Amino acid sequence: MPDLSRQVGPGPSAKPKLLIVRQPVRSVRPSDLPSPAPFRLAVVTVCVGGGIGAAWLLGHLGFRIGFAPAVGIPDLLAGPAEGLSGGVRQLLGSAALVFRAGLVQPMLLLAGFLAIAAPAAGLAATRPLRPGGPRPSAAAVALSTIAAVAAIAIGALLIVWTAVPVRLDALATMPTRSTDAADWIAGVRMTAGADTLASTAAVVWTVLVFRLAVPRWLRTLAATTMVAASIVTVLAWAASSAIAVEIARPRPLVDLGAGRGGGLVLGYTPGHAVLLRRSGDRLVVDLRPDDETMRVTGRASAAALLEAPSDSGLETVAP
Repeated sequence: MPDLSRQVGPGPSAKPKLLIVRQPVRSVRPSDLPSPAPFRLAVVTVCVGGGIGAAWLLGHLGFRIGFAPAVGIPDLLAGPAEGLSGGVRQLLGSAALVFRAGLVQPMLLLAGFLAIAAPAAGLAATRPLRPGGPRPSAAAVALSTIAAVAAIAIGALLIVWTAVPVRLDALATMPTRSTDAADWIAGVRMTAGADTLASTAAVVWTVLVFRLAVPRWLRTLAATTMVAASIVTVLAWAASSAIAVEIARPRPLVDLGAGRGGGLVLGYTPGHAVLLRRSGDRLVVDLRPDDETMRVTGRASAAALLEAPSDSGLETVAP
């Protein structure tokens, strides 16, 4: 018997539909994009302003905690521009201080460059952990752990270095005899060179610590130690380099007239001019009224006056 039932096929709604929307093509020109110039200008401005502010702060702190106590006049004044000029001189003179220290103590230079080169190489080899990223290899974790422990130990040693008696004695007050001046100046320059290497190593190690593949508690401990070491060593460098730079800076030589001799102008305090005077082997830091008439006779550095022999013609006080 034939099948007379009706077969119902798929309706129109069951068929797939393809919707085509035609829109005019619009080309994107570079001028349509937001200009990155304002952002770049803001970044450059912040970096330049931060650099100038850091140079001023380092110069001002170095003068206050370094040079002023070294000459025995803690209230020695420094103008607003003196901080910036002093900080720039300290930064530019750091390489020369390291070179001088390396000539006297080659092992110090070797140890300093090793302490800087090791973390610098680690910066190129390490990759920070990323959430959801690939897990570091066992070797990377082991090396990162060793580096974190080393950073803690090195940070502690750098902090201890700033307080050792040998360093503090080298930065003691200016001697009162020219026979002791050469050793004092050499000690200041040596300490300033060592502080330059120490502060540079501390900063590089601090950057490395934040890139290590270590547990959070270990990174926190290492970072805290290295940040503290960086602050302490940078302040120590500011003090020692300020002394080294200021004693090498040319200053006015003045004559007081009337047979009273003269001196080298170190600076001013409220109401007084500070003169470094010399009579034979005796060195004196003298305070003179700032309204006293002084005649400038030349220029010399404090180091030249301290190290000059008795018959050099730099004697500023009649014996």
